[in-house]
Amino acid sequence: MISSKIVNLRALLLLIFLATITFMASAACARGHSRTHENADVGQFDYYLVSLSWSPSFCETHPNENEQCGERGFGFVLHGIWPQYLRGYGPQHCASSQRPDEATIEHTLAFMPSRYLVGHEWETHGACTGLSPAEYFALADRAFASVKIPGAFTVPQSAAQLSAKDVASAFVATNPGMDDSMLAVTCNRLELSEVRVCMDKNLQLQTCGKGVTSQCPSGTLRIPLVRGGARTN
Repeated sequence: MISSKIVNLRALLLLIFLATITFMASAACARGHSRTHENADVGQFDYYLVSLSWSPSFCETHPNENEQCGERGFGFVLHGIWPQYLRGYGPQHCASSQRPDEATIEHTLAFMPSRYLVGHEWETHGACTGLSPAEYFALADRAFASVKIPGAFTVPQSAAQLSAKDVASAFVATNPGMDDSMLAVTCNRLELSEVRVCMDKNLQLQTCGKGVTSQCPSGTLRIPLVRGGARTN
């Protein structure tokens, strides 16, 4: 009986030891993630990830977003322009006392049609660039305008039978100098969500860093139509 209790006690102590080690490792990993991706040195990053959102997909799940999903029909809009590290991810939530003024917001709504999104993108990404809000959103405007939208998305019915690979190929064919290493296509299950393009700090196309990969199932995607005709840049 005593021997059995000793064995059980040793097993319990071993489980407690392993749980403690696992917890410490997880905590260390979490601290490392925080150091790497949040409150990093402002302006210290390698390139930008320019994320174009297919607005009809967004609006199917966010029908109450009146600015983007009300009466006007948008095609691709700018989700954001995110500073990135070549090793993966990028700085976020850098401290800043600056906020976009009304003139900057009004200008930005033409290609990022949501006041909430404008504020969110500045606080999450823009404040880490070292630019002022006006400079950051002017850069975002130029970045969005520099990506040519394939014709299949200006007449959305023609995009109905595209796979993620087809979407990427259409962007590559439409944008001189772009290749498959410079962009990624993301989906929400079977539905097209975003096309993300990698650019250097001068907004020249470049190979994406670690972690920027297409995230879509194989086969034909569901690509909702633009209501009232697509807006193109």
